[in-house]
Amino acid sequence: GLKEMIENAQNVIIMGHQTPDMDCLGSAVGLMGACRCLGKESRFILQEINTSISSLMDYLSRDKNYLNNFIKPKEVASLTTEGTLLIVVDTQSQSYVEVPQLVDHVENIVVIDHHRASGKSIAGTIFSYLEAYASSTCELVTELLQYFGNKEIIGVTEANALLSGMCMDTKMFTVKTGVRTFEAASYLKR
Repeated sequence: GLKEMIENAQNVIIMGHQTPDMDCLGSAVGLMGACRCLGKESRFILQEINTSISSLMDYLSRDKNYLNNFIKPKEVASLTTEGTLLIVVDTQSQSYVEVPQLVDHVENIVVIDHHRASGKSIAGTIFSYLEAYASSTCELVTELLQYFGNKEIIGVTEANALLSGMCMDTKMFTVKTGVRTFEAASYLKR
């Protein structure tokens, strides 16, 4: 599963869609927390902080674990090696990711997304979790983390980030909300 892929990677790069929102960033934070717990270095590619994520970025800036987790697109080449695992969150379209050419340069790619496919999808992934019925990518990441079989896999910061993405995409649990959404949310509250 995903846990083994992270454990076997040399490092992890997480990339979302252009102009990331709370669901995109929140799911990335959940994954970065898991990587840290598994002893793997991870980075999220972020061109700039836009208004929709500024409050979450502000919150993360107060957590010393997130001082060096964000990199600019131009810095990513220096961190990409043969053993790099690329995790794409909140999109499956190659043209919509922050650095489209990165997809062609990394061998091991994971895609986690809750949208219906549109445009050219990322091909040759080693693992995809694509569920259009899910409320949010944060919901899907939360489900995956529960299978890691490790109670300490994420901390309070990550749980809050994942929950904030879920709240945003469901308009406070009024839209696209199913049983699994509430199950994921209750796991995060715990």
